[in-house]
Amino acid sequence: MPKFALSFVLALALAFATAAEAKKKPKSSPDESAGSDSPKGKKDKKGKDAKGKGSSVALDPDAYRKQYLSMKFKAEGETIHLSMPHVEYQNPHYNKLMSEAKPLKDTMLMLVNAELKKDKAGLDALTAPIKLKTNDPIILYVFTGEGSPAQIQAVLKIAAHFKDKLGSHWQDKGSLKESLQDFYHRAIGLNCNGFVGNFATAAGTGQSPRTSISAYAPPARRIKKIAEIQRGDVMVWKNGAHITLIEKNLGGGQFNVVESASENGAEGLGPTKWEIKETGSDVLHATRIGAAGSVRDIYVARLK
Repeated sequence: MPKFALSFVLALALAFATAAEAKKKPKSSPDESAGSDSPKGKKDKKGKDAKGKGSSVALDPDAYRKQYLSMKFKAEGETIHLSMPHVEYQNPHYNKLMSEAKPLKDTMLMLVNAELKKDKAGLDALTAPIKLKTNDPIILYVFTGEGSPAQIQAVLKIAAHFKDKLGSHWQDKGSLKESLQDFYHRAIGLNCNGFVGNFATAAGTGQSPRTSISAYAPPARRIKKIAEIQRGDVMVWKNGAHITLIEKNLGGGQFNVVESASENGAEGLGPTKWEIKETGSDVLHATRIGAAGSVRDIYVARLK
């Protein structure tokens, strides 16, 4: 056989063998190649993508709630692991401001501003990864119920560092951990949009606690059918007074919800259960189960 013909036959055989081997290998999905740190790479118990059917965003509302309750960080050379049983409701717009909050906000701003002039690099190292600036609004957010878990941690680190300058606002409970936990409980709370807005920011949807509640439910994103409601959707009061996050569709019109509320039976940040009924329009009727309260006119909408 001529050399060129033999080379052609060998090349053809190699191509067929390579194709056959590739066919045997399972294709890796984009989620598998993304790595475990990617939200898209996280699977539920059924192997579904975290942003798959049943969820409108990759971030889980109840998992995000737990970031407010359980915190681990370094403060004054110690590893602090806070485990909060509860986070209080705080909303100055509805005169729900914890008594410690306003004077503490002013004191903390004064201390931060002074330290920025004296040792900015040292303050940056103290609050890392967050870097504060003069009159930083993060201090305001934390003490008015709109702080994220990371922002609250930064403020707790500042409190630990300047504890001797906080006067009666700092109460020694025998250890730095217990004192910080007491400080958090007495002075730092969360309102409804503080929770939902920070969740939305963390989920990358473009909203924040500065987004007005009504803006979460534009007509194009409203859901009329209960069967279409998914984890990560928002429940928005028609009058703009409250907002919550859907955690799970339990079936039969009942839903696990995560919210920071000020009503009896649902005070502060926690999981609650609601019944939602269709009305034939995009206005749905909702009732909190196991707590006093009337039927609410709400919208349910996708975050994005």
